Amino acid sequence: MNDLHHTFSELEQDVQHTLHETESMKHPLIELIRYSLHEQQQALSRLLPLLKSAALSTVEGDKPPRDDLQSLDAIKPYVTLLYQNQEVSEPTVRAWVRAVQWIPSFETEASGDIQARFNDMHHRLELAGTLLVRLYGQKPLKFVIPAAYTETEVKA
Repeated sequence: MNDLHHTFSELEQDVQHTLHETESMKHPLIELIRYSLHEQQQALSRLLPLLKSAALSTVEGDKPPRDDLQSLDAIKPYVTLLYQNQEVSEPTVRAWVRAVQWIPSFETEASGDIQARFNDMHHRLELAGTLLVRLYGQKPLKFVIPAAYTETEVKA
């Protein structure tokens, strides 16, 4: 759970950094991206305390161990939101980058950094997917994590 908490904490930093960096941007596509990022931020604000308490309970040993599926049920809505919003945001970021490169503006300078950060966020979600599959198994996560984020991805 510590690795999972750490991975999602790094994701939270990426989300916050991107929200701060895009605050003054008014492009319609960046508004959609920011909406998605706000949803991810809210999900992370609820998910991280759950992961931290689960990690503490396993370290301290004073609490009875929680059933894996019960703990998965607690985090599932937030994890699902993270992955769904990332899947919506990634193509929107690519479209926004194309738009601000086609018609340059002050946003053009930041587009490369933001796109790189979204690539990092995707990588963090892949890492989290692998950790979640290791903790809970593939079957319970089938409709939580898209196949593109787990090591059992179906190759075309």
